[in-house]
Amino acid sequence: MLLRECVDAGVEIHCGCQVTQVSKSEGFSVETNQGAFVASSLVVATGGLSIAKLGATDYGYRLARQFGLRIEAARPALVPFTLTSQMQKQLTSLSGISLEAVVSLNDTEFRENILITHRGLSGPAILQISLYWQRDKSIFINLMPDEEAGSNSTSWRKAT
Repeated sequence: MLLRECVDAGVEIHCGCQVTQVSKSEGFSVETNQGAFVASSLVVATGGLSIAKLGATDYGYRLARQFGLRIEAARPALVPFTLTSQMQKQLTSLSGISLEAVVSLNDTEFRENILITHRGLSGPAILQISLYWQRDKSIFINLMPDEEAGSNSTSWRKAT
């Protein structure tokens, strides 16, 4: 669908094209390793910083600063949490287990599944709370959201 829309709009697609400079006067001028391009408008889709191994850079941020655009501080979002090696070792036998929990930070909480992985914690509740996480804040995970841990209200009976 996207390609069809591009054809209908007369969009040119250039693969393997590295942008070296962008400037603006009446329109935009884009210098690349495949030549110069001029356009009345410009859409920049550079990806994010989250996957540097795949070549992600801060080019989009630098370009936005060049044109005086307001930039939100980059921070993790919709990401799993990695654990310290000691915590990973303690949870390694639980890797692959998913359970319902309440995950909270300040006044924000999510009641969804969490997933214990070989690297840490993931699942819907973890991914959602990662939007609110800050380096100096603690996240709380209640693994028994419908129970009072240590209370006498829960009784266990041996099956006969």
